[in-house]
Amino acid sequence: MTASDNSTPPWVSGEFDVNSLRRGAPLVLSRAQFIDDVERQLQITRKSIDARFAVLLVSLENYSRIVTEKGRTAADLVVRAIVEPVGPLLARHDRVAILGNATVGILLETARLAARPEDFAAEVVGGMKTAARESGVIDPAMSVGIAKVTGNYLSAEDVLRDAGIALRAAEAAGLDQTMLFHRGMDEIVNQTSIAI
Repeated sequence: MTASDNSTPPWVSGEFDVNSLRRGAPLVLSRAQFIDDVERQLQITRKSIDARFAVLLVSLENYSRIVTEKGRTAADLVVRAIVEPVGPLLARHDRVAILGNATVGILLETARLAARPEDFAAEVVGGMKTAARESGVIDPAMSVGIAKVTGNYLSAEDVLRDAGIALRAAEAAGLDQTMLFHRGMDEIVNQTSIAI
């Protein structure tokens, strides 16, 4: 009997996906860790022609009501619970973070998707709403803002800013809306009155 040509164990060679062992419980990052990952992907994207990643910001619109009724600790536990269904949908380079005030950030590798980021957002929101109902939230509503990570951005904070602009536009449009950032949104938000 001869030994196989590849005697390197899969966990050393990189063929074994350690993340697959914890697909049900995603690693939830902090804001700083999330920004670091977005920055890393932004550096890679600068060498590419296409936008390979997108940042999704998902906001639980019922959060302030939950804080009023049950307190901040209970509301934060609900937010943590609604992140759980995101785990099985994430790929190896995808990341999820709780950014504060019931906003969940998702770094999504769009290059692997057969559909648009908006379709992925609809699937994510469906799972998150189910988890919210199971946590006692009545009629959960979620808005989504999306910004594509392109080489035009200077920093990860700029990407998050634009995803936040799209999120605010989605919230202003009504319940359960998803908006993809475009430059027109930036101009509307940046318009300020001039005092005379």
